[in-house]
Amino acid sequence: MTDVARWARLQLNAGTLDGDEIVSEEALAPTHTPHIVRGAPRTYDGQSLFYGLGWNVENDHLGYLRWGHSGAFTQGAATNATLWPAEGLGVIVLTNGFPIGVPEVLVDEIFDQIVTGGQTQDWQEYWSEIFGGLFVEDPALSELPEPPTPARPNDAYLGSYANDFYGTFEVVADGEGMALVEGLDRVTYPLTHWDADTFTYVGSPEYPDLRSTITFTIGPDGRASSIFIGDDDGEGLGTLNRV
Repeated sequence: MTDVARWARLQLNAGTLDGDEIVSEEALAPTHTPHIVRGAPRTYDGQSLFYGLGWNVENDHLGYLRWGHSGAFTQGAATNATLWPAEGLGVIVLTNGFPIGVPEVLVDEIFDQIVTGGQTQDWQEYWSEIFGGLFVEDPALSELPEPPTPARPNDAYLGSYANDFYGTFEVVADGEGMALVEGLDRVTYPLTHWDADTFTYVGSPEYPDLRSTITFTIGPDGRASSIFIGDDDGEGLGTLNRV
């Protein structure tokens, strides 16, 4: 915990620790700068929430600039670190339990207590609602079909698929199976057959037990004409057509 506290002091002191510059202020500042918009606002003035480089950045419900992040979700060690840079204050909560919002509750309760002397809302209820939906797998994947309909030969699925939102994905041979390949960095997701023309994959190493689906639509020539990824059906974003 001492190491984590020293790290927080380094962040709050613009890269300086105990009088020694460890990281230049110019190098550290971009990590705390908003780069993308994320999520629905819960700020005091309804501003959007942002993401920096490894930090959530927001003006919180109390009106303070806040840098924070939760993590270690599926490693049995749910954590949260939240800093108020203008006040030189940080609250860090480390647990050895599954993420149900406990660190986030404690952080918000502590900050509320500092500013108001009480609580601005029921944080346990607030965070329970958020975390309650994070690790819920598609109900359709709760039971393996009995018996599953066999997949077609891999050649029916292999190829490139694209739309304007996701860009181009590739479905490639992966040993005896297949994999979904994404982006310029060619991030690879092995596919596991589920039923008929539907396969599953693990979308994030942070959620190794949470699977998503990819379903192929088969054209009259017996080859896939498009793929549909997961639950992303808003505005048809989840559909990618064969290139």
